[in-house]
Amino acid sequence: MRGKWYSILICAVSTLVLFCTLGLATSTISIYLPYIISDGGLTRTQGSFLLSLRSLSSLITIVAVVERFYRRVQLRWGIVCALILDVAAFSLYGVAGSYLQYCAAAVLAGAAYGIGGIIPVSILIGRWFKTDRSFAIGICTAGSGVATIVVPPAFVALAEGVSTQAAFLSMAGLIVLAAVLSVLVLRDSPEQAGQEPFCSVRGERSVRSARAAALEEIDGTGRAAVLLGILLLGAASHSANQPRFASKRGTYDKDGVSFKRDVLGSDKSIAFPIPCDPSIPWVPLPFPVRSFRRR
Repeated sequence: MRGKWYSILICAVSTLVLFCTLGLATSTISIYLPYIISDGGLTRTQGSFLLSLRSLSSLITIVAVVERFYRRVQLRWGIVCALILDVAAFSLYGVAGSYLQYCAAAVLAGAAYGIGGIIPVSILIGRWFKTDRSFAIGICTAGSGVATIVVPPAFVALAEGVSTQAAFLSMAGLIVLAAVLSVLVLRDSPEQAGQEPFCSVRGERSVRSARAAALEEIDGTGRAAVLLGILLLGAASHSANQPRFASKRGTYDKDGVSFKRDVLGSDKSIAFPIPCDPSIPWVPLPFPVRSFRRR
């Protein structure tokens, strides 16, 4: 029980983290941009470049920095560092007096998302949830969606009623609160907090069933056929310039029949259960693998 409730608390704080690093800093930037352009006396081209600069900063951070960063820094403190970068970004947005300062704020916001976005949160949830990981990560990522709903009216009300500076500094204050909660609550693993990872009875049964099914291996010819099928499946899933996902999240399609059956030309009867334990640094793909037909 202790592990269960602490894991839920970890999920709640992780949701708040993505609310700040993804929702506040990136998803709602279109709300801030008109005020930045107006107060800073920027051209539309300069304002548009801020978006590009923020996106470029996120990309560089994710590709070249985040892996090396978390090899040296614990998840908890890495997330706190990301939130501090967000605080700096919003504070700089609020007090900026030149275009270069706005550019610096955009770079900081992008780096904050790269370091404190979905990557560390996914790893954290993987450690704290033995089962129901997908559900927990889904709740966390919903934090950014909540931000796009509640932040725009609040920001506009502050910017119009008080000042743009007050609006940005209020957002920075909210992120400070998230950073404090992260320090107090987040731990890299259940062992650090003397807890156990979340594990539901139904989820544990599903994991055991998937592992048992994976033990039924196929021969070498069958494996080659599976490899070829996976290759063709990837090609078919992007046919006609319309992305289609054959096994995207879950095992039931909208019509209630097993297996996500969105691939054009599929006979809709083959699926491949491939269980993976996120606590190990490798993925057992595609062996062992088992094919089955719907009855």
